Amino acid sequence: MMAESRPRILPISTIHPEFATIITETRSGVTPGDTFWVSCYKSGEPSVHGKVKVELDEKDSAREKVTLSGQDGVEMKEVTGPGYTNPKYAISCPALSIHDAPIAVPYQEYADPQKSNPERPQRITTFDVSRDKTQFATGFLDGTVGIYPILPETRSTTQPISASPYTSSRAHLSSVTSLQFFPSSKVLLSGGADFTLHILPAELPSSSSSTPTRLQPARSLSGHTRAISNTAIIARGRNVLSSSLDGTIRLWDVGSGQTIRSLSSARGPILGMSLGERNGVAFGSAPRTDGTPSINGAAGGVDEREVETQDKLVFSSLQNGTFECFDVGSKRCVFQSQRSSAALQTISYSASHRLVATGSSRGVVDVYDVRSGLSGGSAPLVSFTRNNASIEDICFSSSNSDGQGGSSIELAIATSDGLPFIASVSDDAEVSVAKELIGIHCDGVRCLRSVGDEIWYAGDDGIVRRYKS
Repeated sequence: MMAESRPRILPISTIHPEFATIITETRSGVTPGDTFWVSCYKSGEPSVHGKVKVELDEKDSAREKVTLSGQDGVEMKEVTGPGYTNPKYAISCPALSIHDAPIAVPYQEYADPQKSNPERPQRITTFDVSRDKTQFATGFLDGTVGIYPILPETRSTTQPISASPYTSSRAHLSSVTSLQFFPSSKVLLSGGADFTLHILPAELPSSSSSTPTRLQPARSLSGHTRAISNTAIIARGRNVLSSSLDGTIRLWDVGSGQTIRSLSSARGPILGMSLGERNGVAFGSAPRTDGTPSINGAAGGVDEREVETQDKLVFSSLQNGTFECFDVGSKRCVFQSQRSSAALQTISYSASHRLVATGSSRGVVDVYDVRSGLSGGSAPLVSFTRNNASIEDICFSSSNSDGQGGSSIELAIATSDGLPFIASVSDDAEVSVAKELIGIHCDGVRCLRSVGDEIWYAGDDGIVRRYKS
């Protein structure tokens, strides 16, 4: 199915960031009742700003239930059911056709006391969660990398957890732009705006200490001539990839620290990159329109230093509003998209679903179906937006069955306006807001990760938040 000529406009539901605390305090009897605000928006239509009144349910003999009464055009209810260990809520706004839109609050928040001072927070520019879920790493605007322990999932709190790093360093001379844990969870790959990549040790300390250990790179990879925009690790990590604003994707041999191949885009700076298995995806021919070769050096061939590169595809999003795909095994550009109206800030490829999603600097998300391949005239399966806020990061989070033979996939989306959300796209290209991710105070969300059944995100306020997806 082809997308409509204009992106579909999705509504936005926002709520007082402390609404869950207000409900909890009313339920526990700390306050007799209170109100909090709810606002709903849809581009091109009048906004709705209402309130929800919280009171103890007098019919409940145990006095543990609350009633939620919407006012001024908004409604809200508590959602209960099998599998819910904590209260869940949904918002409705009939005037904007918002019906029981689920909202999610983080069940854990991690705040480094040295970095997340509300008066002068240090922006988290990138982060990653280790495969074994014992630790996470954050990269900051000042070039610092910190590694922190993860608390058990059973520990939940409505207040940020004071998280001190057990290892930290100013690994880069300027902003850290990418962090990726190796599959072992004991090594970290970092990329920076200073053109370099580092291989950093990330093992848990043998003993507790109040003073964080200083990170020292085990190896540094140099060759890019502009800022690194993203990184990817192939298989177990003998080879890694890095994309850059210099318009290249480099394939590296980690052992020697040398470049195996430099894949060049003829279209300018690369802003995002996503690696995955080929999984039967086929492409039409993608001839260069300007005569520029698709790689630097000899075409094709497998270097003896390459490990498990033959079945990999890497998609890159470009500043000029297009995206490309390289076959890592053959080192060839196998697809170039048509140009969109704005820079593509981020891209995500799901090999299992054979879908590609892009996010633009003007707030548009496009989803492409590559199950039957891509060709020069391919249009997105669906295109949608909420407002003009830049899409900072995007990833596929899960898939669901509707119980009637159909299914949908979910996309977690980080935005510069501090309104991250999860979108649902069905097999027949219908799109909706599956969940609003509540908790941030209008600060930009720059990066997110899908980890099992969880979504993690971080951004300008220096706090890492953890949600059940």
